[in-house]
Formats: sequence, structure tokens, C-alpha cells
Amino acid sequence: MQKAASPRQIGHVDFASQDADYISQVVSKVIAPVTVTPVSGTRPIEYRSQYVSWSDFTIARNATATGLTIEPATEANIITCFIPRAGLSTIELADETLASEHNFIHLVSGRTLRRITLSPGRRQLLFMVTIGALEQRLTQTLGRSVKLLSDASLTLDARAPAGSALVNFSSVMLSTMQHVPAFETQDILMRRCRDAFVDLLCGALGAEQLSALTSREGLLSLSYVRAAEDFMEQNCHLPIGVTEVAEHLSVSIRTLQHAFKRHRERSPLETLTAYRLAGARSDILLRPDAKLADIAVAWGFPHLGRFASTFRHKFGETPRDLRKRARRQMGVD
Repeated sequence: MQKAASPRQIGHVDFASQDADYISQVVSKVIAPVTVTPVSGTRPIEYRSQYVSWSDFTIARNATATGLTIEPATEANIITCFIPRAGLSTIELADETLASEHNFIHLVSGRTLRRITLSPGRRQLLFMVTIGALEQRLTQTLGRSVKLLSDASLTLDARAPAGSALVNFSSVMLSTMQHVPAFETQDILMRRCRDAFVDLLCGALGAEQLSALTSREGLLSLSYVRAAEDFMEQNCHLPIGVTEVAEHLSVSIRTLQHAFKRHRERSPLETLTAYRLAGARSDILLRPDAKLADIAVAWGFPHLGRFASTFRHKFGETPRDLRKRARRQMGVD
């Protein structure tokens, strides 16, 4: 009985060439149809890649000693997760450009990817999964039929819990790829790697980011929330309110409130108050000899009694108790 052909492909690419057409052909066989060109003044192109591809999932790591640009020839039906190891790259999408630094992970749909420029010395790990496989898992996770946005893209901080989980997984995969024979003989290993990556990705993203990937409204309202949080954090020491925040974003107060309810389960005012309480707390710790009334007013709390009760509800102690503790730690009577 003849054994069925395996859907898996395993290989290495390692070259230094001035023939961009040849390089394009080689890389196209590894990933998808692409056009590779050298960055201006860079010749020859030096590129190295190790990859394992199985059905609807690919793991690849690549490095370039010289700058190069990779431009997809078609809109691929895949989601690519770029995990940086060293160097810089620029990811150009249909409507924005992402600078891929060492501390940021990018998740990009092949339907919106236009061009990738790798700087000299760039090293990165790629996970590519078909949109169909990811949609199927998202449907199971969210309990409803899911279709990804054609221009879906997200950026994760590699130092945050979600990002560090993906970085740790990539480290395990790098170690596993050192033992390629295991992939050559065990289809189940590749399937498990794919399932582990998709499950980890779904768990790492969380509800709000999954919503942003699958809903135009979710993507837009999430952008309002993040912009509002940035504005409030930077200006919470000033006499601003929700009206000023909405005006800064050029949206209505109702739209802003709906966005916060959807993604944060608290109002914009509660968020602004939380930033101000945190600022007041830091101020008390830094200046335990200052009058509490002055600190309260400076952070937008004109009523000392209301400030004390709100502060206690948030931090489990009153401003006065915190000041006493800070004075003891600083040796101030």
C-alpha cells in the first residue's frame, strides 16, 4: 500500500546573490508569491531562512545581513505574526505603515499587507496560519460565527503578558526547529504546534482585541478608548472633563461612553477619576509634608471629604493613613 503524500514542507534557504529574480523565485517557494528587491545601495542580497510548512500553518525564521524589500504578488489568505529577534523592519499595509521594533509583535492579515522592508541585521520569527483556521478557532472561542476584517492588524507589546506569552512560545519553537527530523517524521507534532499557536493567540489577544479583529465597530470604538485613555493620562492634572476628552477625539460624549462600556466596563469619568486618584496618591508619597487639601484640589478633588472616601474605596486606606505611612518610611515626624 502506497503511503499518502505528506502536506508538509521543510527546508532551508541560504544565499547571497545579486539576481533579484532568482531570489524572488526561491522565497516564493518558501512562503508565497513575492517580489524581492534590494534596499537602495545594498548588493548582493544576503538572506537566510529555515521553515516548516504544514497544510494551513507555517513556522519560519529568517535573517538578512543586508537590507531587502519583500512585496507580495497576491493578497494571501493568511494571518502572519511577526515576532522580532533583532533589528528593525517596516510593514506597509493598505492604509498604514507599522515600524516593527524589538519590543513589538505585529499580527497582520495578508489581505492588507503590501510590503515588508527588512533592515540590515534583521532577524525574526514568523507564524503564518490560514484565515480559515483562525476563524474556525475564533468561532469556537466566541460562540458565534466569525469573519475576520480584511484589513485586520494588531500590535502587541512583547513585554506585556500577552506579548511575552507569544515570545516564550517562539523560543520553544526555535529550540524545536533545531531538531528538524522530529518534524519530518511526526505529522502530529506539526498539528499540535499549530493548535497551540492558535489557542495561545486567541487567549493572548483577549475579548476586546478579538472584537477589534472581527468587527468594524469594535475596531473603531477600541481606537477611541485607547486615544481617550492616552489623553486623560497625560492631562489628568488639568481641569478637563469628559466633554474635553470627547472634543479632543472629535466624537460625541455618547459615542465615547458607549465605547468605554463596550471595552472597559466603566465610564470615561470613572477612568479619568482613576488616573487622578493615582496621581494624588503618588503626590502624597512624594510630598508627605504637603497639605492633603492642596493635593486634592491640584488633582481635581475640591471636596476633601469626598476625596478621602473615594481614595479609600480605591486603595483601601485614607489619604491621611497613606501620608502617615509615607512619613514613617521617610523618617518624618
